[in-house]
Amino acid sequence: MNMDEVKDLVKKIKSRKVNDAANNTKCEREAMQEIIDFIEFFGKVLGWKCSYEWTSKRNVRHWFAVLLLSFFWSQIIYTQIMHCVNGQYKRILETFAVYGGAASCGLRIRCYVKFNKEITALHNFSFKITRQAGSLTEQIEKQQRRNLKVYKFICMAEISSLMVFSYNPLKSFFFRGEYFSLLPIEMIFIDQTELTGFLIANALMSVMGVVLVWSSMFVAMNFVASISNYSILVDVIEYDIRQLDTFWENPTTTSLSERHMFLRNICQKCQDKDNFIAEVKNIFDETIFFYFSVVYISQIVCLYEVEMENWMPGYGLAYGMFVEMLFHCCFGTKVTVVNDRMHYILTQSKWYTYDQHSQKIFLDLLNSNMNSQELWIGPLTPLSVTTGITIVKSIYSYYTFLAEAV
Repeated sequence: MNMDEVKDLVKKIKSRKVNDAANNTKCEREAMQEIIDFIEFFGKVLGWKCSYEWTSKRNVRHWFAVLLLSFFWSQIIYTQIMHCVNGQYKRILETFAVYGGAASCGLRIRCYVKFNKEITALHNFSFKITRQAGSLTEQIEKQQRRNLKVYKFICMAEISSLMVFSYNPLKSFFFRGEYFSLLPIEMIFIDQTELTGFLIANALMSVMGVVLVWSSMFVAMNFVASISNYSILVDVIEYDIRQLDTFWENPTTTSLSERHMFLRNICQKCQDKDNFIAEVKNIFDETIFFYFSVVYISQIVCLYEVEMENWMPGYGLAYGMFVEMLFHCCFGTKVTVVNDRMHYILTQSKWYTYDQHSQKIFLDLLNSNMNSQELWIGPLTPLSVTTGITIVKSIYSYYTFLAEAV
């Protein structure tokens, strides 16, 4: 084989490597795009999407959701006023069970309208990171595929609450001819004791249920996708640190300035990681705090109404709120696990083989990582599975107290 043939062969090999890397990046972008498309599926009902260009102006679906939510809040207040006027003071409590769902929907709409651009920026940053992942793209692509399956499972669990919520009222209507309302609220100018009024009122309640679940899933899936992408950032940093260890073990393969530059690049990625989770906290912290506060009270009342007043749709409402609380707690724990893993990666690296200048930088990096941010439920407690278990125990305790006291 002559020299020209050798050169041609080398060019073909290099070209093949470039094409393989490009294909891996394309697959990874396709996996992430599938996740975005899946999230935006829930936004289509509400006229929402992850885009810098989104606006509420002339957005009929968005304003329909807002007006529907406003209408339901007015009917909830109207119902409580009617109970007071009619002297049905005990029934005032049952209306509080609906507050969790109505407040949750309002919080989701507020979160999206206020932070849509920031949510979009998080997704775009994740796209950018995967383009620079190099040989990690295949691993990241597989991880994103697994994440998508988890997201679908969460959504199925949450959507199933609609079936639990509507099962008993539909069963009562079709098999026993009873007019059993989905929600314990009255509607002005609608008589739910008549067939026409019953159908109109429950149709509106059903649409509100879809808006509630779809808005919750859109914002919640953006939350869990952000946490999953945060974990991927740590995967990329881990790969770079291993490469840096290899460079210092074989110093002849790279120059000192190249190794210093590579370490600075790792520091930049660590800073990006910290900024990423800080932005996640900025977007979701307030929503999570108010959501947990309202839903906590609502679940207690739901359980009371189910047990004491036989309000069977309360099972569906309490179940849906419980599932959403649970996966928020699970992904809050995941942030803590990722931070601990990052600390382990840094401590297990071969930083002691670096030169003195690099060791100082690496120790600063380690100290910075020890102050990594975690997700909290406002100023109260960390967002974690342990907190979730404590909340469930507390809900049961207060429900028992309420059942005995009222």
